[in-house]
Amino acid sequence: MAQEKSIESKGMVCIILNLMIANLFIGQVRLFSSWVGNASWILFMLGFCLQFMIFILTARLYRNCYQKDPLDLAKETFGLLGEIVVALAFFIYFLLSFASLSRLYCEAIKTVLFQNSPIWYIALFFILCAGFGAHAGILSIARVSTICLPFIILLVFVVCLFNIPNVEMSNIYPILGTGRGDIFSHLPQATGPLSEITTLYLFLPFSKKKGFPKKAGYIVLFTSGFVLLSTTLLYALTVVYPASAQYFLSMYQLSRISYIGVQIGRWEDATEFFWTISVILALSTKLWMAAYIFKKILRLPETKPIVWPLVVLGFAIGFFPSARNLAIEAYEDYFVNNIGWMVSLIPLFIVICYQIKRKVRGETLCSNMSEK
Repeated sequence: MAQEKSIESKGMVCIILNLMIANLFIGQVRLFSSWVGNASWILFMLGFCLQFMIFILTARLYRNCYQKDPLDLAKETFGLLGEIVVALAFFIYFLLSFASLSRLYCEAIKTVLFQNSPIWYIALFFILCAGFGAHAGILSIARVSTICLPFIILLVFVVCLFNIPNVEMSNIYPILGTGRGDIFSHLPQATGPLSEITTLYLFLPFSKKKGFPKKAGYIVLFTSGFVLLSTTLLYALTVVYPASAQYFLSMYQLSRISYIGVQIGRWEDATEFFWTISVILALSTKLWMAAYIFKKILRLPETKPIVWPLVVLGFAIGFFPSARNLAIEAYEDYFVNNIGWMVSLIPLFIVICYQIKRKVRGETLCSNMSEK
């Protein structure tokens, strides 16, 4: 626990930012194109604005109870049963996210790099790496993320920069893509790539910073929003619709058709090394968060003994769909369309209920203020 309680704001920013950027490498940009066509960048901007408003409201309500995560607030508001329900929701989210990310990225790596290798070998490598990362602890993940993330973001912009000659401005038309109806009907799902901001609330008891780390949240949202929006817009202007809805590995495709990709053979394969580092760090974080929530709800002393059983469970869930197409459909239909975006509303709902209960009782917003 001593290690877990020493996370600095910089480490939290890098961890959560990497969770958001890792969505680029499992076809999130392609998913936006499949929903609304050429208007994928508009849909992302609307989703960003909605997620940003949710964060502002939640952060404002959270400003005086910054030492308590959503599980603690749920226990004080709804009792032990409320804590169990909220913990179960977060646990399912992180475990399913770990399982789907490991399966889909392994399928992607097999397709472009290891066509003749069994998927089990590739998945075993990623899951073992994630297991050792989670076993090392969240502070170790934060340190590695702090070192690697700047290079990953820099490489993303390098790929975008060398794709500028491929931009075709006529691809932006029709501006509204497949129509306003599709844009607004997919608006909740558009907040999904940024829903990882929820992890910030779970990090609150471990934060060294006194007060709610609103600045860290702003840095994460604006940096990830700029990176994801730039990539989404470039992809829409470079790859014509409906072809943009077909490429599962959008970043791999952008690396391949870029100027440097044309001049240097296998450049797109070299970039996969950096994307792989980002994915492994994201897998390690999701696995550690699932283990931490499991430990907290059962009042266990350590997180490490829970990591490896969850590795096995996540591996089994990820490979439950036998075929790759079935795995992609399950990820999009169940996780993205339902679970992925709903989790960002849980902290807001809990803190609103918590505030109402305190107001009704005539108490202050947080008991820790009276202790001071």
